[in-house]
Amino acid sequence: KLQDAFPPAKPLRNYDCEAMVYNNDSLFLFSKNRGLPLVKWYGLSTRLEMQEIIPAREIYLKGMITGAAYHEPSGHLVLLAYGKLYWFKVTNGDVLNARPISIKKIPFYGQTEAICFDDKGVLFFTNEKGKMWRVSRK
Repeated sequence: KLQDAFPPAKPLRNYDCEAMVYNNDSLFLFSKNRGLPLVKWYGLSTRLEMQEIIPAREIYLKGMITGAAYHEPSGHLVLLAYGKLYWFKVTNGDVLNARPISIKKIPFYGQTEAICFDDKGVLFFTNEKGKMWRVSRK
């Protein structure tokens, strides 16, 4: 169903998107749903032709997704929510079909917004106040 009210009623606020990763000439976007605890995954080619963006996958996660990071060498995809990191394993470069492998609770550090891997596979995230944290999966 397309969004046709701006803003929609609270249970229908499922179109916000703050998180994306790039892989294999495509952008993968993850919704920050404010209504249902349902994250919609979108795949969008970076080729210049016109495209309709429709969810390619949906997954129930308790948390609004505010950031995403993909580390291709390890095959780890991590989605950031307030107080949680959702870890996924990507096989054969297929981000859309990544499988959840763990949830890591993190102390609530305010509104967390950005996440990335460095070239060694170390994960970092920040909040809106400019603080930064390093995370190990263990």
